[in-house]
Amino acid sequence: MSRRKNENFLGVWLAYYFKDSTRLEAEGEYLIGADYRLHGNYYAKWFKATFTSTLNSPTLLQEQFYSPILNWNKNLSNVFTNQIQASAPIKIKDLLIEPNIHYSLTKNHIYFDSSSVAQQESRPISVYRAGVNLSWRKGKFSTSHLAYLTTTSGPDLIRMPKVQTLSKVGFDFVYSKVMYVQVGIDAHYRSAYYADLYQPLSNQFYLNNKFKVNGYVQLDAFADVRINRVRVFVQLKNAADGLIPRNFMPTPFYPGMKRSFGFGVCWPLFD
Repeated sequence: MSRRKNENFLGVWLAYYFKDSTRLEAEGEYLIGADYRLHGNYYAKWFKATFTSTLNSPTLLQEQFYSPILNWNKNLSNVFTNQIQASAPIKIKDLLIEPNIHYSLTKNHIYFDSSSVAQQESRPISVYRAGVNLSWRKGKFSTSHLAYLTTTSGPDLIRMPKVQTLSKVGFDFVYSKVMYVQVGIDAHYRSAYYADLYQPLSNQFYLNNKFKVNGYVQLDAFADVRINRVRVFVQLKNAADGLIPRNFMPTPFYPGMKRSFGFGVCWPLFD
């Protein structure tokens, strides 16, 4: 069946800059007769806020899929989403503390149920997230830590870890006056939760109600070296593999990468 569709967009962008370096930005996109996206930013010295509102049409795959194993033919409504996030950076000498909050409301959420079939939920789903970003630098030593606590209300269809953290510790030094080196460790933590399963047939993720993915800590050691314009970096991924008893499994039945070594070179040929 042949389906031809034309899409015509209208867009606008506005910005206002205050004398104290505070700025206000707004932008909008409208797909005539269908979708829209509104986005606004407010940046001040001690406060930042962002608002986004969208109305999105379902994709072709969400409405129609045919195969010998899976098939559906749906007439789905547009998905409405509002998102608000705010943060307040506080600088105390060498320490930066930035608490932040995030809230999103989704109506007509489209998901794939435990049988891998597309469905739509008319009841609203809310996601609440609170976090804090800490960073500190003293001489050649630097460290940063980011932590989030997340919860939801409404139908249990958007699954995510309740606790996530990201930490980095680094040490900078100069060797022979021309070689700039940074060595350090990245640490990632994610609490246990019912992560979505993967369906290779439709290339989509679908609800999982039985297999709980373990919480896990992943440690990555790294080194960055810069000589003039040439940058070389090396990384030992999942350095603690085998030392931490639990297996790392980001998606049910798909084990995470074992300990591995990677490197790269960045050499700009032109200014």
